[in-house]
Amino acid sequence: GYMLRSGECDACAAGCRKCTSTDVSGCVQCFTFYQMQADNSCAYRWKLVLLLSVVAVGCVLSVMNCLCRQVSLSPHFQQAGVRRRLSRALSGTQRQPSSHLDYINRADADAGANPPERVIAMPSGMWRGYYTFSSTRHDVCDFNLVCSEDGAISGEGVDDVGQYSISGRYGSARIAFTKQYAGRSRNSAGVIHYGNQGHAVEYRGELAGTSLGGGFRGSWSIRSTIGDYDGLFHLWPAMEGWADPAAGGEADDGGQTFEG
Repeated sequence: GYMLRSGECDACAAGCRKCTSTDVSGCVQCFTFYQMQADNSCAYRWKLVLLLSVVAVGCVLSVMNCLCRQVSLSPHFQQAGVRRRLSRALSGTQRQPSSHLDYINRADADAGANPPERVIAMPSGMWRGYYTFSSTRHDVCDFNLVCSEDGAISGEGVDDVGQYSISGRYGSARIAFTKQYAGRSRNSAGVIHYGNQGHAVEYRGELAGTSLGGGFRGSWSIRSTIGDYDGLFHLWPAMEGWADPAAGGEADDGGQTFEG
C-alpha cells in the first residue's frame, strides 16, 4: 500500500495495505493472505494459501471427473438409456428384474401341475453366442462357464465391452445370471471401451428348443445410473466333444452356430 505525505505517495511496509508511516509500526491494515503481528508487521499466511490451493484443486478434479463420466458414453447410447429410465419412472414400471431364484422357480409356478422337465445336464466348459443392442448383433467371444449340480453357475470371459464375471442359476429349462464387468478393463480387441462403466447386465432366458443343443434364448437388461437398456441374447454350449443327450449322443465339433 501507499500513504500520501507532503504531496507524494510513500510505500508502506511489506504486506501492509494501509499505514500512517512508512515503517512497520505505522501499519494499520494488512493485505489479504497477510496477518498482522504483535509489532504491526504483516506476515504471509502461507499455510492458509496452501490449504485453499488444495481445496481448489480438489474441486476442479471433482468437476472434471463428473464431466468425464457424462461424456464417456456415446451421445446416442447415453440419451437412449436416460429416456428409457425416465419413461419407466413416470409410468411406475418396475426397474429391477426378478432375482435369479425367483425367475427359475417361476417356471414351475407358471406350468402348474405340469412343470417342464428340469435341465440336469448343463455342461461346464466353453460357451458362445451373441446379443443384440439397438438392432445390432454383437458376437460373444467364447467364455468359460462352470455349472454345478446344485444349479449354480459361474464363469468369466472377455467381449467387445471388456472383461466380466458371471454368477447365477439354472433349472426348469431356464437360466438366470448376472454379467459383471470390470470397470476400465480392456475388451477383446485390447482397448478400453467407452461403454465399460463397471456395470452389471442381467440375463434371463429359456431353452431355445426341446434340447440343450439349441442353447438358451432370452433378454438382457441394464438398470443403473448410466441408464436403462434392453436387448436379446442367444447362448449355447460350444465345447469340443460335447454331445447333446437329446440328439442321440453324437459329439459336436464345437463349431455350432445359430442365426436370427
